[in-house]
Formats: sequence, C-alpha cells, structure tokens
Amino acid sequence: MATWYGAHISQASTTNGGEALVLELWELLALQAPDVQRIGAVAAELLKAPWQRHLLEPLEQHGFDVRTGSFPRGVAPGLLKELSRVGAGANPMPFPVPSVRGCRVHARQRVRTGPTNQAAVVTMDHVLATSDGKGYGLVRNLQTCIYGRVRHGVELERIPSEEVSGGLFGAVRQMTTDPVLWRATERQVAVKCIERTKYEQHVARHRGQLNEDPIKEVAVMEFIAQEGGAPYVLPLLATYADEQTVYVILPLCPHGDLFGVVERDGGLQEAKAATYMGQVVHGLERLHAMGLAHHDMSLENLLVDAERRAVIIDFGMAVKTTPTFTEFEKRGHEHMGVGRSYRSVPLAARRGWPGRCGKLLYMAPELFNCSGSFDVFAADVWALGIILFLLLTGMPPWDAATGPVATDLRFVYVRDGRLRDLLNTWNITLSEHAPDVLQRLLTADPAKRLTIPELKAHPWWTQHARFVNGAA
Repeated sequence: MATWYGAHISQASTTNGGEALVLELWELLALQAPDVQRIGAVAAELLKAPWQRHLLEPLEQHGFDVRTGSFPRGVAPGLLKELSRVGAGANPMPFPVPSVRGCRVHARQRVRTGPTNQAAVVTMDHVLATSDGKGYGLVRNLQTCIYGRVRHGVELERIPSEEVSGGLFGAVRQMTTDPVLWRATERQVAVKCIERTKYEQHVARHRGQLNEDPIKEVAVMEFIAQEGGAPYVLPLLATYADEQTVYVILPLCPHGDLFGVVERDGGLQEAKAATYMGQVVHGLERLHAMGLAHHDMSLENLLVDAERRAVIIDFGMAVKTTPTFTEFEKRGHEHMGVGRSYRSVPLAARRGWPGRCGKLLYMAPELFNCSGSFDVFAADVWALGIILFLLLTGMPPWDAATGPVATDLRFVYVRDGRLRDLLNTWNITLSEHAPDVLQRLLTADPAKRLTIPELKAHPWWTQHARFVNGAA
C-alpha cells in the first residue's frame, strides 16, 4: 500500500538532530569544567539538521571551527547565554511516518444489532473492514474539517462463516442476496477520516511547512502510546488507510468539549473547575515529561469523555523539546521546602511554525512577536491560565479575536499585575487564592510565570486538591 500520507515528510526530518543532543549541549556548557571535545562533537552533529543551522553563527563566534567540527582554542565565555537567547531549533517532524494497517470500505452491509434473543438486522451504508479482521460501521458525520471529516462509528465483529449460513442469519440470507456478516458491539468510536485529496491540497498550500498537521498528530499519538500513554489524554485505538483516506480510530467522547460546558453553564463552582483543571494538568505534565509540548491548549481541545472527565486532544501542533530541571522554594504553612520544577530548552522562534500558532485567545504574549527564543512549556502554562480563567468566570479575559495585545485595556490590567482589580471591575468574586493563581499563571514574563510543579504547590491548588480526581 502506498504511504502517500507521509510523502511530504523529508527523510532528514526523522534523522538525528534530536532533542537529546540539544539537552546534552546545554548541560555540557553549564558545567564548570566542560568536555570541550564532546561539545564540539555534539555541535557538529546538531548542525547536520536543517532546523539547527541558525546555531552556526553563535557557535563560530565562540570558537567553533566548522571545518574540523571542534573548538580548537576552547569555548569562549558566554556561549550558553547566547544559545539560550537565539534558541535551539525545533524538529518540524520528529516522529516517523505513522504505521497503519490496510482496510476497505464496503457499501450497504447488513449488520446484526441488539441482544441474541431480540436480534435485529439493519443495513449500514458504509462499513470499514480492516486487514486485522475488525470492522467499524460509519454511522453519521460529527464534524467537517479542512482535511476531511470526523464520523461517529460503532465497532463491529465478524460473524463466523458457520453462523452466516444458519439460524437467524440463514433465514435473513434466504430473503436477501446480501448475507449478514457483522454484529454490532456496544463500543462507540470516533473515526477521523483524513482524505488524500484534501490533505495533499493542505500540504501544497503550506509548502510542506504545516502549523497543524493531522498526520503528525497520529505520529504524536503513536509516540505517546509507545511511551506508556498519558492519563487524561485521548488514546489512539488504531489507524488504517487505503489509497483515498487515512482512518484514525479514537474513543468517542459523547459529552462534547469543555468550551460547550462553559458556554452552557457559565463559570463553574471552584470544586468542579479544580477537578477539570487537575485532570488537564495531570495529563499535560505527563506529556511534558515525554518532551512533548501541546502548543494548542484550549477549551475546544479538551473533550469530556464517557466518565465525564476532561481529556486532552488535537496534537497537530505539538512540539518536541527537552525539559531542563530546576529547583524552586515551596511556600505556605503546609508546603515549606524545596521542590523540583522544569522548563523547556529555549526554542528558536521563526515566522510561522513553531512559534505563533493556535488560537489567539490562548496564545502567550511572547509568541506574538516571534523574536528571540521561547519556552514552549511556559506557553502551555499560559494557556492553562486562560482555561482556568474561563472555567472560573465563564468569560474570556480579553477579546478572543485579538488575544493579549497592549491595545486591550483588560490585558494591560493583567500584564501589570492587576488581575484582581479586573475581576472587581466585573463584580466577579472568587475564593481567596484564586485571583493570585490566575495572576501567576498569566504572568507576561515567561521566566516569572508559574511552572506546573509550582502551580501544584500553590495554596489554591492544595486547598482544592481533594476535589481533583487522581490528579492531586
């Protein structure tokens, strides 16, 4: 089967220019007596990746000889500071092309539904029959996307051949030329259908440099599964493809997204908001530990699953990076001491990917200018602040169509540390520590913004931790 869905991924994108080398270079340069020979070897290897070539100039300015791949006179002072300023390059596709199984779509298949003693036979217009023996009835359209559709599906089982010719199925077969080959299970799924024509048009419009790539999303979800999965992250069940479409099988989340919850209910009780927030943070922290930044966190990308838990979806803008660990002082009567936190190796902001992308309402201020480097984990945390603000108040902190810009007085209030005043202006009353945690999450300077471990040490979090389902 032709892997048309990976044609735009250059071979270089899946080779070494990797995050481990970036982290090693940063850690070597932070040592008091660094191994200069190893620094040169790591730098030379990094420069082979096209997304790291912008590092050549600062490396050369600090003693690197590109001809020998070494620092013949040693490393000049200040290299780590300069590299952090310009930022490491992010691999645009750090994952292999997704692995898929073959399939065929059959029209008008007769399917048994209901328990054995009350069996009924219905005709399904489209059934996805897979090479590993499974089947999925494509019931109805849930959403239309730029690359295709998301459909509601039901998982099917093949009926053994001996059953097809006897009993109820034999009687049905005598009445029709179409045999009953499938029985419906109770498992409901969502089937993301990435259509070849639309996808290739999407790639061509962006010249292969996609802000949002549904094929990369599948590769990211495969990576998450290989790493042992993540709580409160929608898992990938299976992926199939034919010459026209890639079919991504996902659990069905029947209760919509958190945007719909807030739109319907307005601001939530803090206990409920804390429960959702705890689930989201628990999942995002696990992703960060894998070196994955979501880069498009929003209420719209948080579905409510069958157990009414918030689950993270939509990894088409995910960025692969490396965490660097730091210590922070835990404050408060119950949490004195030192905690372990993390940030991202600074990434180079470029016009387009991977800096300024996602929804403007949730985009961190440092991503608007796309100059210098940025901490992509800190950008995720900013989005968490917007999510929590919406959960608690039922309204956005500023204009969703423009995002956090200096011409919006509401953002100026928050930027200047006056979020509590903004809430008072709107006559919004929250618990004692809620305005402070919002202010610290929505700190314009990413270096001073809370990290996730610092958030979990905040009094608001510890006060509401008993409400957090498995995420405290």
